[in-house]
Amino acid sequence: GGGGGADGAAETKDADLDAATPMPGDFRKPIFAANIVGFGLPATVLGTANDLRCCGSAQYNLAAYLSLIKNKSYAATVEFPDEGAPDGWREMPLVMLQGQASIHMGEKMPFCPRAKVDDGLLDLVAIKHGSRGALIGVMEDAKNGKHIDHTDDTVYVQTKEYVLRPAEALTGENTINVDGELIGFSPCRVRAVPRAVRIFTAPE
Repeated sequence: GGGGGADGAAETKDADLDAATPMPGDFRKPIFAANIVGFGLPATVLGTANDLRCCGSAQYNLAAYLSLIKNKSYAATVEFPDEGAPDGWREMPLVMLQGQASIHMGEKMPFCPRAKVDDGLLDLVAIKHGSRGALIGVMEDAKNGKHIDHTDDTVYVQTKEYVLRPAEALTGENTINVDGELIGFSPCRVRAVPRAVRIFTAPE
């Protein structure tokens, strides 16, 4: 439900969480995210930023720049238990795969522009591996949510859950970016947990 209040007062609403859960036979505990579960570039950028702590506040931007220049490919299979995968996407080299519960990545980038915090769905964006120029173009357009128009380079899916199976060399602990921390494991099943938390929202 929602909450009201005096004019200008914050309101509350119930919002979804993301849950990254282990595969059968894997007894690690589930990890919950308020917004982001990211594989590939999002995890690599975090790892590089951690190695660049000496650079102070510029470390994340520098790490992102270095990762874009490298344009690394990450092999993974994505499965959708409840629905068919988009044509030609079940297995491919990716730059990144990121599920979100809300629109924005960070403070300003509308990376999942169709997301709603209380619809019971994960919005999943995959960026396919291609040329460095194509990747830079996609990330530039992501600043205003136009990256999803690059249909040759990106796939956008709304789903209740998905299973991420990276190539074996890419699996293990600390391989997934969870809300800006390198604490997630893979392979994993990621699902939406509908209306699991109460959040404050700006009045409409």
